[in-house]
Amino acid sequence: MGEFFNSIAQSFEATFITDNRWLQLLNGLWVTIQITIVAALIGIVLGFLIAMIRSTHDMQLAGKKCQKFGDYVLKFLNAVCNVYITVIRGTPVVIQLMIMYFIIFASSRNGILAAFISFGMNSGAYVAEIDIPAREYEYHEGTEGDEETEPPTPLPLDMDKVTLTLWAVE
Repeated sequence: MGEFFNSIAQSFEATFITDNRWLQLLNGLWVTIQITIVAALIGIVLGFLIAMIRSTHDMQLAGKKCQKFGDYVLKFLNAVCNVYITVIRGTPVVIQLMIMYFIIFASSRNGILAAFISFGMNSGAYVAEIDIPAREYEYHEGTEGDEETEPPTPLPLDMDKVTLTLWAVE
């Protein structure tokens, strides 16, 4: 049994300690942290912009006809955002990374930049889809519901957002 642990110790020393190979692992960890932070920032900004476009479209044009040029632009941007979310969320992130690295950045071979953009775009698609249940309630009148299809339901306005969210989930 002692020989087994000695061989593991020798293997560990040869793999990590000799020639300071542990520094490569530490460097890889640092690159991973950088990619995570930058991709999260890109994802938050991109997701926020997409969510704003989609929310604006839903508030202003849902079920209505376009009356001015800005309405057509908003409708087009909403369609682009919907396609973007569908494609990015429906494609595995490894495939997105390979397309970004081997096709889009093929001439530069900048792997870290490809990772920033790939993970940021993937994160942005998911951030744009975040939905907070309490956001769906109309606070201005204390009622919730579509007046044409269902009667308004009184909401407990004295609840904080956490309690209201838990109440809505029940």
